[in-house]
Amino acid sequence: MLAGIAIGTSLAAIPAFAEPAHGEIVRFPTVPGPGERQQSVQGWLSGPTQVPGRGRLPAIVLMHGCGGAKTPSHRWAGQLVAWGFGALVLDSFGPRGIAQVCSAPQRLSSPQRTGDAYGALRFLQSQRGIDPDRIGLMGWSHGGSAALWAVDANWGRAHQPYPWLRFRATSVFYPGCAFDHAGFTTPVLMLMGAADDWTPANPCRHLARTVQTSDGKVQLVIYPGATHAFDAVRMTVLAYGHVLQYSPGATLDAQARVRQFLDKYLQR
Repeated sequence: MLAGIAIGTSLAAIPAFAEPAHGEIVRFPTVPGPGERQQSVQGWLSGPTQVPGRGRLPAIVLMHGCGGAKTPSHRWAGQLVAWGFGALVLDSFGPRGIAQVCSAPQRLSSPQRTGDAYGALRFLQSQRGIDPDRIGLMGWSHGGSAALWAVDANWGRAHQPYPWLRFRATSVFYPGCAFDHAGFTTPVLMLMGAADDWTPANPCRHLARTVQTSDGKVQLVIYPGATHAFDAVRMTVLAYGHVLQYSPGATLDAQARVRQFLDKYLQR
């Protein structure tokens, strides 16, 4: 684990992401659970969808945080594309007329985004060049919590009308963990900051100790000194009363861990 990075880190020390990938705007219906209403959502789909000689490729659904689908989501999409994955940045807010839920969480809860995740999964499974059996899920903050609900052994299964509609791996950054989960239907990698004052690490420590995944325990990494949104490339900001400080060291380590995790479960 890495020490926190001081405020004012020089830009030369910032590890390079690949170019942000905004991709093609696509629209698709959600997969509602019992009692829920189907609606249309949207996202940005980026290649590669097919490389000569390699056949169909794996892909990742990305779930944004409480502020919406902004540059950090597209930056991670660009990194995934550079690693050889398709990437679909899911927009849960725009089609609902929501700007953000950071200050108004009652507008859309993280469990309510489960149908969005499965709508994105079903859409990707229909795309030429994407392997329908090698699709993963990533989420940040509010979207990280949403991703965990999507692969919850009880809640998530209510949004799976077909047995083949399932994610294979889930990687989440600084989610809220103050929920009771029955277990997870995929392997889970969780990346947290020890200095996070928005979604503290302790509830996630408890979750990692007590909840099983399809591959055993949750893999939990906590970076000393890192705050919420430690992987968002920018200087320190104050957002909704919380300090958000970019940590190049934690980000570089997280990139390596995410790639290793996704390669293990999604690459042949």
